[in-house]
Amino acid sequence: MVEFVPKKILIIDDSPVDRKMFIRFLERDPTVQYSFVEASTGASGIAKFEELAPDCILLDYHLNDATGLEVLESLEGVTSGRATGIVMLTGHGDEQIAVRALHTGAHEYVVKDNITEEGLVRTVQNAMEKAELHARVERQRCVIEARVEELELARRAAEDANRAKGEILANMSHELRTPLTAILGYAELLHDEAASGGATDRQVEALHTIQLQGRHLLELINDALDLSKAESGHIQLELLTVEPLDQVAEVVQLLKPKSDSKGLSLEYSSRGKLPQCIDTDTTKIRQILINLVGNAIKFTEDGAIDVTIYVDDPYMVYEVRDTGPGIFDPEDGRIFEPFAQADTSTTRRYGGTGLGLSLCKRYVELMGGTIQVESELGHGTTFRVKIPLRMNIAQKHSSKVDQLQLAGCRILVVDDVATNRNILSAMLSKTSADIVSAATGQQALDRIAEAEALDRAFDLVLMDMQMPEMDGLEATTRLREKDYSGGIIAITAFASAADRERCLAAGCDAFLEKPIDRALLFRTLDNVARGKSESD
Repeated sequence: MVEFVPKKILIIDDSPVDRKMFIRFLERDPTVQYSFVEASTGASGIAKFEELAPDCILLDYHLNDATGLEVLESLEGVTSGRATGIVMLTGHGDEQIAVRALHTGAHEYVVKDNITEEGLVRTVQNAMEKAELHARVERQRCVIEARVEELELARRAAEDANRAKGEILANMSHELRTPLTAILGYAELLHDEAASGGATDRQVEALHTIQLQGRHLLELINDALDLSKAESGHIQLELLTVEPLDQVAEVVQLLKPKSDSKGLSLEYSSRGKLPQCIDTDTTKIRQILINLVGNAIKFTEDGAIDVTIYVDDPYMVYEVRDTGPGIFDPEDGRIFEPFAQADTSTTRRYGGTGLGLSLCKRYVELMGGTIQVESELGHGTTFRVKIPLRMNIAQKHSSKVDQLQLAGCRILVVDDVATNRNILSAMLSKTSADIVSAATGQQALDRIAEAEALDRAFDLVLMDMQMPEMDGLEATTRLREKDYSGGIIAITAFASAADRERCLAAGCDAFLEKPIDRALLFRTLDNVARGKSESD
């Protein structure tokens, strides 16, 4: 048998007659059982409310010690979150009182002269239903607010973790790039000397292997750092004018030693007419092609890799086709997920991090393009990248070093690491420039001041950004404040876009990442020197 719990009604009214009438009307309700508690003043009503926790309050507006509105205001904090219906009662109808009562917390408003038995029963039930609904809404609001707060805390924690990850990766990048600068720099210098004579084929091959493996390690560092930047949305497009076929040729030339070492044919070609120049993010296109062609070389044991470029209006299309083992399910989007490999044996056999295709997809989508894959087991794979075409009718300057432009230039190399100064000086020795070095930011300022006093000002400064006491940013800022007009090229192992912006904002004319690529160093020096001479 179901046992019904009586609904508790608190009647706050200074008229005993009215209280008895309300009790009599409600007791006749056959659908609900009630229990009643009476109070003749506002103060006693508030005390009994806290003791009783009623389901409904019948509150008279005119009380001896307070008005019903004042009692409502006192109950407002106490009733919060409780399902207590409140009915305001008054002897005469007053619209202003009704509005204020409902605004203060009452659920119903009734004029005593109009009360009937049926009407009071319905009013009390409506008040309790509204109170229950309001309590549910309040509870749900609290749940939602708590959940929102949890999600906000989780979001902040994720942002903090992502920021910490970015900082860790940036610091790792700096610590790894610094020794790589020496390894790759000296390996390149020794390889050039060995190849020109006086070394055995085995020694030349060993130096070449050091260079290849060092560059591979640098690619892994760049992939990890770029993925972190892509995930955090910190990668931006940097459009430059480029000859599209030259861009493909550069990547093929870069990776040709890898393909040759495996006995693979690596060729590139164009289909149809190409625009002479386009505007695109050359760095990202180059990275996409390096990843795709590098993967093709890695997974292909016999045959060839072909890179084709053509226009499929309104897109520039890059295709990389190989004769490798193929992909089991080319429609499976997991190949573009970070760290995706066919299985653990793939990593053991071929190496790599599984980040390359993920970065390719992110870069392509950032540029508004698409990347597709077609493959058949045993018959190779084709990756097709489509990038929106941005035509440029301007002529692109040659990327070859203008030796005459640098001949006679005075160049100051600033780096606190002697190894780095020696490598840069050795690289620059072939430009016929006059090379001077400095080990600190302050020493650089002194060298430049002394040179200007002797009317032998430096034309270009290669400025390391991370140095003790006075770093490259501060040294550059001070030089510009003293109206130094020569070119300043920032050199740093921190390779983020924010680092680049800080360097340029301080007054640098260009930005180079460690380890320094010699060809890029020469082009940058040439471009900065050319720009300074044209502006003079």
